[in-house]
Amino acid sequence: MPYSILFSFGCLHTESSGPYLSLLQTAKALQDTENQVTVIGTVEKKDQSLGHWCSEVIPFKRYGPLSWHFAPGIFKWLNSSGKHWQVASFQGVWLYPHQPIARFCSENNIPYMITTHGCFNPTALEISKWKKYLAQKTFLKSVLANVTCYQVSTDIEYKTLRKLGIQKPICVIGNGIEMPSLQSIQGFPSCIPYPLSKRKTCLYLGRLHPIKGIENLLQAWSKLSVRDDWQLVIAGSGDPSYVRELQNSSEIKKCQNVHFLGFVTTEEKRAWLHAAEFLVLPSYSEAFAMVPMESFSFGTPALLTKGCSFPEATLAGAALEVDTSVDGLKNGLEKFMAMPELKLKEMSSEALDFVREQYDWKVICAQLEDVYGWMLGSKKIPDCMRLD
Repeated sequence: MPYSILFSFGCLHTESSGPYLSLLQTAKALQDTENQVTVIGTVEKKDQSLGHWCSEVIPFKRYGPLSWHFAPGIFKWLNSSGKHWQVASFQGVWLYPHQPIARFCSENNIPYMITTHGCFNPTALEISKWKKYLAQKTFLKSVLANVTCYQVSTDIEYKTLRKLGIQKPICVIGNGIEMPSLQSIQGFPSCIPYPLSKRKTCLYLGRLHPIKGIENLLQAWSKLSVRDDWQLVIAGSGDPSYVRELQNSSEIKKCQNVHFLGFVTTEEKRAWLHAAEFLVLPSYSEAFAMVPMESFSFGTPALLTKGCSFPEATLAGAALEVDTSVDGLKNGLEKFMAMPELKLKEMSSEALDFVREQYDWKVICAQLEDVYGWMLGSKKIPDCMRLD
């Protein structure tokens, strides 16, 4: 049966964010199976464009620290909206909007889940540790106490929550991925600058943040004897001061053929994913990295660190897994750049098969709907749910 679902999120327009992409596609897939979806989140300006969302989206202007997404007026709006959702799903953990929505849920007997997006991973917990401790002891205290269940993407993340002492039920459900059509691939605009289109590409795509390990990637690249027909393309945005640090580091290390593109549009992102020889994700910590999934959907294999927590991709032949260290990345880069064309094509085929067979949205939506039914007491415990 279809469900009425309320999603609580942070920034509604950060397209380079993995959780953003995950929720965007989850909401669309659930709507395609006739569920009613509402998404609440924050924006920097009231007139912020939200054209990427196909579901009902309710934006609230953000005030104060970016990381908490403080948005007064949410609870008042919820009570005046006249709507009654059956279940709620909180995307991420350390966000202010969860508090008024959890209060609304408690008052209206609406069960809610928290999709962690890696927020409890040890490396992630160390970032702004005092802020998270403060949030846990104040506005998030009742949110965490009354959650019906958690959703994680991998068995590794499930074990992490249990090690932290979290006793609530946990469902393990990965993210689906939209497969690009052959027509859309052939119709890509020529948005890659001419000089860059002539070299083979190692592509980093995503948010520029210390947890992503980009400094290690640059150091590893600087140790290579880079032929002029190879380049490292770094596409994505981040804190301006941190981006400048990375650019300065690249110059100091005398990295050859490294290009910082900054923020890229959806069309540019897809063009690069299609054009690159391989993707690299040097992260220290990921819950369920969406960028490699996108990459695989274009038939582009990936170099992933162990921090990406994606051994399944390596077992499927879609990726190479290396240590998060500089030496680990250097060895992985050397293997890919020396790889015969026939082997690259083989990995490309494995990547496509991997996402088609294991991350179809119909399977993901069916699992989510089973969990929603269990939360409402109308279905038995789903196979994806862990109570131990």
